[in-house]
Amino acid sequence: MYLTKDPTLKSVEVGLATAERLLSTRNIMKREYDFRKAKRGAVVSVPKGKTRITIRLDGEILAWFRYQVELAGGGNYQTVINEALRQHIQRAQEPSEKTLRRVIREEIRRAS
Repeated sequence: MYLTKDPTLKSVEVGLATAERLLSTRNIMKREYDFRKAKRGAVVSVPKGKTRITIRLDGEILAWFRYQVELAGGGNYQTVINEALRQHIQRAQEPSEKTLRRVIREEIRRAS
């Protein structure tokens, strides 16, 4: 048995065949790809007007947005979350009279 230094295996004992396979895979990667001109950081650049952030959402919230995307036939749940936040901000900023008129219109539509 051998100890591997691979952090994903957390220094667990592996058999000779597994150790040889790990070394073989690493050598293949070294031969196939040239990372000398590689750059660190995000692979996909952020479009203008957008900001990359990390946010923690409740699982059921994220599941709901993903489900909405699935119902729509595809897309990006992040876009749906962005649109929901945009609508919330617009409604929070509208005057009370406009809000009242909008709610009354919505209720009349539901009743008819």
